[in-house]
Amino acid sequence: MIDSELSILLSDEDKNLLTDHIKENGYDSTHQIKNLINKNSNPDLDFASIDVEIIIMIDLRINYKIFIIDSDIFSRNQVIEKFNLEKFKLEPEQLFNQQKVEVIGGDYFVFDEESENRQPKELYNTKLYIGKEKWKDFMITFRFMRSLKFISESRLSITDFDKNKDSEKNKDSEYIDKLLEQVLDAE
Repeated sequence: MIDSELSILLSDEDKNLLTDHIKENGYDSTHQIKNLINKNSNPDLDFASIDVEIIIMIDLRINYKIFIIDSDIFSRNQVIEKFNLEKFKLEPEQLFNQQKVEVIGGDYFVFDEESENRQPKELYNTKLYIGKEKWKDFMITFRFMRSLKFISESRLSITDFDKNKDSEKNKDSEYIDKLLEQVLDAE
């Protein structure tokens, strides 16, 4: 019932307690995870600085991927929908850093692709993904595209008063579509 690679780190007694907890209460929701982080982390830091013990606790208590942006948490579907990732032909896993737990001599450390260039011996994947540099780069593009849409819609509302409003709308829409294609093909 525990859906986590990290379950191997638990004693049999702890596995049984966690399994009983999940059977009784179900897996934690994103709201519960957010509360857990808020109660157990430094409130002055964003969620990108979560302690490894909290990452382990969260991963053991969920059965789905969560995506953390600053101080907000999303399920996979929520992040896809909120940021129109389908339109950008992107998967969230491409933009977020999967958090991994490295075990060295009984101590736990957070490891992700921005960690030092080394190959840990004992490494476990989690279901937590944190938005870091790749996410910040994407957000620049996302905000740019949102601004283009706003400008286009503003221009379209002005042309509504014009007799040739339909042809103007089409020209603006075509321009925005071509610009979008250029931005998306510029990879």
